Amino acid sequence: MLRRSLATVKICGDEAAFASAKDNAAGSVVYFTASWCGPCRMISPVYEELAAGAADDKVFLKVDVDANKPAAQKFAVQSMPTFVFAKKGKEIDRFSGADEAQLKAKIASLS
Repeated sequence: MLRRSLATVKICGDEAAFASAKDNAAGSVVYFTASWCGPCRMISPVYEELAAGAADDKVFLKVDVDANKPAAQKFAVQSMPTFVFAKKGKEIDRFSGADEAQLKAKIASLS
């Protein structure tokens, strides 16, 4: 029997949407991307698949750095893709690059 997850990727187009979602107590993953970024286009389907298979209490955010500059500045994002892992509003880890294995491992460590 397949387990269906309610976890989905939330697009954060403005600071209010970003602020309300990142404070999740169980953990959140913030994916900073840009439409012009080739590695981002490669890792996006992987990120969405991992979100779909994750525990329902996790929050997965997708932030376009061009559309939501305040969030990118707040987290000092300088390269794309960048993944930030947070619990209760505090950053606990991050990495940059389209590394599928590392992304899987970091998401698993949120449990």
